[in-house]
Amino acid sequence: MKHFKVGVIHHWNQYHAGDVISFPSNRPRRVAFEVIANSPIEVWVDVESSDLSKATLVAIGDDKMSVEYTSTGDSWVLIKADKKAQVWVNLPDLDQNVHATVDENFVNLEPRIRENKEVAQMMKIMQLNKAHFDEQMRDERIQLHELRAQMSEIQAKEIKEEEEVIEDASETEPAS
Repeated sequence: MKHFKVGVIHHWNQYHAGDVISFPSNRPRRVAFEVIANSPIEVWVDVESSDLSKATLVAIGDDKMSVEYTSTGDSWVLIKADKKAQVWVNLPDLDQNVHATVDENFVNLEPRIRENKEVAQMMKIMQLNKAHFDEQMRDERIQLHELRAQMSEIQAKEIKEEEEVIEDASETEPAS
């Protein structure tokens, strides 16, 4: 025994042979509809043009069927049936555009969350620690700079003394 669940009767519309059903869309979308007939039927879909020159067979059946497909833009559907057949379609999502009924109003629905006292205290401690660390680093950099200056002075003195020793030695050497 077959069981047909058709839903709300007034959503079904009679389909006339040769009619092309269009599903306009400016973005990818899923198209779903139902077809019921008293003869074998074929459902053809074209996603390129409304003249159905490159239509694709997507469904074939004897009585009731549900057809679903995804299209990247506009698509057109043709249902083929016997000449004397009664064909009915249920197109629940022909137009899925929702128009605004009122002006948009952006508000904060929740009150601002107050800061936790413990978190605020921890943040203050972290800021103080960072300031203390930065101060220590600055002092260490100053000390390092002074140490480098002292080292370069000592090296300069040693080089000068070595040069003097070499000059003295060259002056005291007898000429051979």
